Formats: sequence, C-alpha cells, structure tokens
Amino acid sequence: MHPALEIMRVPTAPRHEDLVAGLMRSWLRRLALPFREDRHGNLIALLPSSRSRGAVAFGAHLDHPGFVVRRILRKEVECAFLGGVPVGYFRKGTPVEFFDARGGSSGHAEVVRTRRQRGHHRR
Repeated sequence: MHPALEIMRVPTAPRHEDLVAGLMRSWLRRLALPFREDRHGNLIALLPSSRSRGAVAFGAHLDHPGFVVRRILRKEVECAFLGGVPVGYFRKGTPVEFFDARGGSSGHAEVVRTRRQRGHHRR
C-alpha cells in the first residue's frame, strides 16, 4: 500500500492523534531514522545528509477534522466536533463513521441535526 494511503486510513482528530503518531514512530524506527518527541507530542525526526547546504525542515499535522462522542442517548449519539470545517458542511443525511480507540470501525450513522453550543459545534 502506498504510504500516503496507509496514513490517511488511520482515524485521527485534533487532540486524538495517538494512532497516527504510532504509525509514524514505527516508520521512523523501520527506516532507522533518529527522532524524538517533545512535551506536546510532536515528533521531530532527523534525516542525516552528507551535503553542506544546511538543514531543511518541514512540518505536517497528524490530525484532520473529526468528532468525539460525548454521550449516547437512546438512538442518538451526541458528538463534539474538533476541527475547522464549517457547520454547514454537515447537512442532514451526511454519513459519519465511528472508530474505536484501536482504530477499528465501530459503526456508521448519518447526521440528523447540528447545533452550536457554548462556542463548540455539536452533532
């Protein structure tokens, strides 16, 4: 599988990047590249070079917009949205997939309604 496809299949959301960070750590170990993790959970990897042109740095997010389940009420699931997609994107009928803490799919649903509450988007 292409590395880009592999990483995009790992469920992640802001402040819930553990699974994708684990995948990145395993790639770095497999490539024998030195890396460290800072106090915020950022991975800093070093790619040695024999060239004397100076260092090159790049950064990337390990997350994308997502939901966190807040509570389950009979046949409805209340979720808090984490990310920067406008509330209008989630119209009634929009499909949603849920994942467990190990990254396995744990269910499918669709948006019934959206509302904004205390500065957060709720689904």
